[in-house]
Amino acid sequence: MSDGRAQLIVGRGSLTDSFPLFGFDLTDYEELFEEKLDLLTRLLRDQPVTWSGRFRSPLADQYVSPALPAGHLPTWVGVGGTPQSAVRAARYGLPLMIALVGGRPSRFAPLVELYRRGSGEVRLPGAAVGLHTIGYVGKTDEEAVAVQYPYWAEMIEQSARERGWAGPSAGRFQADIDHGSLLVGSPDTVAAKLAR
Repeated sequence: MSDGRAQLIVGRGSLTDSFPLFGFDLTDYEELFEEKLDLLTRLLRDQPVTWSGRFRSPLADQYVSPALPAGHLPTWVGVGGTPQSAVRAARYGLPLMIALVGGRPSRFAPLVELYRRGSGEVRLPGAAVGLHTIGYVGKTDEEAVAVQYPYWAEMIEQSARERGWAGPSAGRFQADIDHGSLLVGSPDTVAAKLAR
């Protein structure tokens, strides 16, 4: 339907607000994601699907409609920092998408190595690894910083209230730009950071 333009990034997520909304028990956090990822990968790869699990009714000879050609809906596993998530992505043979909210991107190198070593069942030495981060491109570096800072500060302030993190500051914002976890600047500046 999207002619190959749509992609999925699936992950456990760091917020658990939806658990009571959908009637799930937070103690089932890991099992729920594992089961849902298993079902999703089967639906993407195998037709028809016969499947059963603990958290939903079983499927018998079910097809996805409209049918998805093989590889038509690229699906990544989003990882925020847990080794188990990197191993899970490898076990399912799915590419890894690192969710970078702040700090140095280099701190994820051990997770990438763990992912590429695989789970013992699958080795993924050349597998795709992506990095998801916040960015803003302005005409100049100064313009980009001036426009992006209030939005970044609002997001960090909300996260700080919800998760008990440190609040936003101009110094932290600039440090995240300098470290490369925020891609904020002119087209030339951002292109140079992406080329590193």
